[in-house]
Amino acid sequence: MTESKTVTIELTVYQAAAVRESLFLSTAQDSHEFPSVRTVEIRKAISKLDEKFNDIKISELEAKAPDYGVGK
Repeated sequence: MTESKTVTIELTVYQAAAVRESLFLSTAQDSHEFPSVRTVEIRKAISKLDEKFNDIKISELEAKAPDYGVGK
C-alpha cells in the first residue's frame, strides 16, 4: 500500500478514544496470523492512536473528567 499521502486531523481525546474503540471492534474478529491488508492498516492506525494516548498523562484526563461520585 502506498503511504505517500497522509491525512492529518485534530480530535479531542474522547473523540480519538471513540474512534480507536470502533476501529478495534471492527477488526477484533479478524485473523492475527493472516490478516487482510485492510486489517493491517487499521491496526497500524490503532497503534498510532495508542502512541498519542501514551503521551497524555492520566491525571490530566481525570482532572477534566466529570465527577459522578463513582470511583473517586
